Amino acid sequence: MKLKQVRHIGIFLLLTLGIHLGLKALNLPGSIAALAFIPVIYAVFHLVKCIIYLFKHQKRAALNSFTTALLFGLIFHKFFYAYYNLLLSILVLIYAAWITRLAWKGNDENSKKNKVTLLALLILNAILTLLPDERILQYLNPGELSWRTLTWENFEGTPIDTSSHDAQTAERINYRINKAYNYPPAIVSAGMNPKNSWVKLKYKNNSTDGLELLEHELGHFNITEFYARKIQDSISTYWGEPEKVEAIIQYWAKENDSMQNVYDDFTKHGRDTIQQHVWTNFMTKQLSNNRVSNSEDPRNFVSDIHRNSFNNKPIEVLGAMDTTNWKLITKDNFTIHYPNNWELYPSTDSNTALMIVSPFDSTISSRVGIDFSIIYFDQNFGIDSYVKIIEKSFEEHYEKINLLEKRKIRIGLNNYYLILLGFVKDNFEYRTEVCFFIVGKKSYLFRVLTHAEVFDRYRKEAETIMGTLTLNP
Repeated sequence: MKLKQVRHIGIFLLLTLGIHLGLKALNLPGSIAALAFIPVIYAVFHLVKCIIYLFKHQKRAALNSFTTALLFGLIFHKFFYAYYNLLLSILVLIYAAWITRLAWKGNDENSKKNKVTLLALLILNAILTLLPDERILQYLNPGELSWRTLTWENFEGTPIDTSSHDAQTAERINYRINKAYNYPPAIVSAGMNPKNSWVKLKYKNNSTDGLELLEHELGHFNITEFYARKIQDSISTYWGEPEKVEAIIQYWAKENDSMQNVYDDFTKHGRDTIQQHVWTNFMTKQLSNNRVSNSEDPRNFVSDIHRNSFNNKPIEVLGAMDTTNWKLITKDNFTIHYPNNWELYPSTDSNTALMIVSPFDSTISSRVGIDFSIIYFDQNFGIDSYVKIIEKSFEEHYEKINLLEKRKIRIGLNNYYLILLGFVKDNFEYRTEVCFFIVGKKSYLFRVLTHAEVFDRYRKEAETIMGTLTLNP
């Protein structure tokens, strides 16, 4: 075989792979573009040659150039995916195989020059066609790991020592939508970026604390994988409907983000090892096969765990802040202390005995509110029945209600039943902590309402306010 017969395809491969691997090794942008767009340049070049040959009435040479352009273009379509169609690709390969066979049998100069190029492109496209689309999507997201069991070696980022968290896993849902009539209508996968994932040095070992923290971080990755599969199952029938596919992906992506917060609340960021193991076992079961269409909704799982009765639960004693310099408000039947920088706020609700609001918080462009209500009943309620009434009242006004905590607590001199709910309103996530006790047919109830992102910041201060409640005889 003469050198000039392999020169053309050799230059293409060296140019494409050289630029791609070089940019990738140097961590520079453009490595993926080299894989996709250099074939486009070659496709256009051969298409122009085809037109020139047609003007010269060289039909065989024009046919060879046209086929070569198709094969270069097919490489781009496979990587780009937006208009890729598997059936059409197979038909192109069958056509290209026939043209390649004619080129190898032909004795004209053009066939001799292009037969190796045609054969090499045919083999390359056949390999790309057989490669799963998910594998290519993973490769097109360089530096990311596909879903797997993690080790601390996968956490390469610099720890944020000032963070209240001990580790962070940078996981996300990757996808590409197909705008042609193709199956699948989108390729979706869960990815984890090691360079943006970190763990504080004291945990980066095989100690008990380190392994428990690693279990928690893997849980975040497992949730992303769960919702990636949810997307794959949900879009399976929407061929050629990219707008609907996009909407479905965005819906489940938001569910994934929301569930990450529910998971952290459920496991106390991994510090509650019992709840952590319960969650790990649940998610392991959900991911034990490749389909999740019949899997249990994680939200229902969390809510069912927390809906266990209050009976036989121990009372947790919560620490309180120093209230020495706090303001005091006295009403006919109660007194409450609250911080100097908080304010009383008028309320038109007849059941609301008192409303206190925090200073303006620039993070959420709003204030945090605490309502204290005294509610009178016509009948005696059991605790579980009353909790259901509270949940139902939220379900009537808000979206995606989740019961995150349910326990007995003691703050200061007061014993409370506590329930923590998460909900969505106007596309924002909120937390509301409801603490109450019942005396006869009367309920004394506090409700704290915050954006989810600042809940932990205000929680202890709010609970201390509840602990200062004193009922007057």
